[in-house]
Amino acid sequence: MDKTYLLMFKFLEEYCTQKENTSLVSLLSDLDPGIFQDGMPADPATYEDWRNISSQYIRGDNPLPNEIIQAMIKFAETYRDEYGYELDGLIRYLNDGAEALQKIESIEKNM
Repeated sequence: MDKTYLLMFKFLEEYCTQKENTSLVSLLSDLDPGIFQDGMPADPATYEDWRNISSQYIRGDNPLPNEIIQAMIKFAETYRDEYGYELDGLIRYLNDGAEALQKIESIEKNM
């Protein structure tokens, strides 16, 4: 399992506990790598989507928090536009920058 995928999942999970969003709860259930023993998400296509999208923004083994944020924005936009998830609040939060970057750094330290 890709470290950046786990970081993205943990970020979204924490964000979801602060902001009630049924669309995000639904997406998190698809993304959850803890449901099955193999550690893969409930919907493996979400992992492939993340890998395809994140590869456009994340370079190397030690990505910068800003690279992860940019990949998350594109991932959220894709799931909003292609699958109808209501993720505008999340996208605004990620685009605002400073708080989201701090949260990414904090999660990464605790992984």
